[in-house]
Amino acid sequence: MMKTLRYLSLLVGVVLTAGVAHAQEVAAGPANAAPALPPCTLKQLKTRPDADNSRNKSATPLVSIAAPQKPDPAIEALAAVTAQTIVSRNQDRLKGQTVDPCERLEGEWRKTVLFALALAANPQKVRTIQYIGTAQAETNRTDKQVSASSSTTGSNSAVEKSGLPDLLGIAIDHGAINQNIDGSTLNLTSSLYALPALFKGDTADTYKQYSEYTRVGFSAAYNLQDKSDPLASVTRKNLNEWVVKIRLLGDHSARSADAHRQFADTLEPILKERAIAISGALTNEFGEKAKLIKVPESLLSQILDYLNDKGFIADAATSENAANKAEKRVSDLILQAVTEQVYGRLGDFELTTADVVDLGNFLDSYKASTEAYVNAAKTFDQQIKALAEKPSLTLGYFNERGSGTPAYSVVKLLFEKKPKQFMQIDANVSSSFYGNPDKTKNERTFRDAAAALGLEQKLGRSPFLTNDSDQNQITVSFSGRYERLQENRHIPGKKADIAVANWKLEIPIAAGISLPLSVTYANATELIKESHVRGNFGITFDLDKLKALAGTK
Repeated sequence: MMKTLRYLSLLVGVVLTAGVAHAQEVAAGPANAAPALPPCTLKQLKTRPDADNSRNKSATPLVSIAAPQKPDPAIEALAAVTAQTIVSRNQDRLKGQTVDPCERLEGEWRKTVLFALALAANPQKVRTIQYIGTAQAETNRTDKQVSASSSTTGSNSAVEKSGLPDLLGIAIDHGAINQNIDGSTLNLTSSLYALPALFKGDTADTYKQYSEYTRVGFSAAYNLQDKSDPLASVTRKNLNEWVVKIRLLGDHSARSADAHRQFADTLEPILKERAIAISGALTNEFGEKAKLIKVPESLLSQILDYLNDKGFIADAATSENAANKAEKRVSDLILQAVTEQVYGRLGDFELTTADVVDLGNFLDSYKASTEAYVNAAKTFDQQIKALAEKPSLTLGYFNERGSGTPAYSVVKLLFEKKPKQFMQIDANVSSSFYGNPDKTKNERTFRDAAAALGLEQKLGRSPFLTNDSDQNQITVSFSGRYERLQENRHIPGKKADIAVANWKLEIPIAAGISLPLSVTYANATELIKESHVRGNFGITFDLDKLKALAGTK
């Protein structure tokens, strides 16, 4: 069931890709069931025994159907989704995976022929419905701490968030606007779930089996020595901080058990009805011989030639008007085949008045199930949003070793809440302790106590994103932190009460990639009494969001 949830990440146009596994099984049959027929000579398919249908359609007068001048937007939407699948799988093939980019093309072509005929025969019933699915639930998240903590010199916030990346988060934070390498950090973040995901794949079944592993996260921050090669700084000598976190409250993500139950109650029954509508129409109109509708050889040849062309890689990395160039090229080939092989040969289908009635009934049924789906999807989205608004609480252990003082430990409680019609609230309380205090420096086992509060507001979807399912938000936040450092009491040139104020703007610039910009004011540091202002910039990479978006293709 959770696997079906992944299919909701891209349902555009007539929403044809989700929930149609049953329809494909009915239409496909064994690969060696019968020899291939020419793509559109369906008059051979129409002559079947009366037992295949309760009424003899061959006795009904044929009707003349005017060919549309161009494919309907519903067909364009189906072609676009099919093209995305082909391009994505071909990219996997070029990376060395054993996949057939056109493996699903045959089933999609059968559906395309069905819808093309239905819309051509019933142009008055044409309707396009758009809905962007719940891959946005992951990309819309702003609760995960990807950057290093506020204790590091390159930190761009005074407060930490309670959320944990499931797979991998990478952040590079520079401690000054002038790009001085001093004060810059590289932070790597992950969770225990990444281990089974690495060996078994990050699938719905893997997440269901190992979801409790997402409760435990860990990270490591390194002093960045060479910004041209950040990973070269990942050495023990450069280790600034390491962290272990445990999420104390439940999983509130779109992949959680609660989200799964809501999906099963709200959307799954409607998706099954939609699958039945398609499979019923294929069976009623073409019978078991629907499996003989083959992809036109010219279309398959053109697609394979393009996928093997050296220009494919460049096209796959290029966008035109927010559309992937390779996907548009494949989509155009499919639409050309529809125009030539379906609309250009409507007479070969020998449609009768009874056929037109059947196709019209199919459109009515599909339209009704689509409208029900859209209404249910809105309800499901509201449920997911309500789930995300629940409070989260995380306990963290931080081992600090890069602030100019001996290594010390921090125990921190991280709280987060998203009240309705208000900004996201993040709050931290913490205490730190020396493992081996130096009494000559006024150090005691108890080092400090601190509290921090942050408010974050979403400003809207980033204009730099090209995938409609990517709902990553531009955010602006203000955070403040107060620390009472015991060892600085009564020490000349040092301050025991340290206050920090931070303003940050974070801009998503690509899938899973964001650019944080921040300004921080502090009345002192732990080492000197003087106040200061510093600017920070960096870049963060969230593999969870990138993986969610990959599932939409």
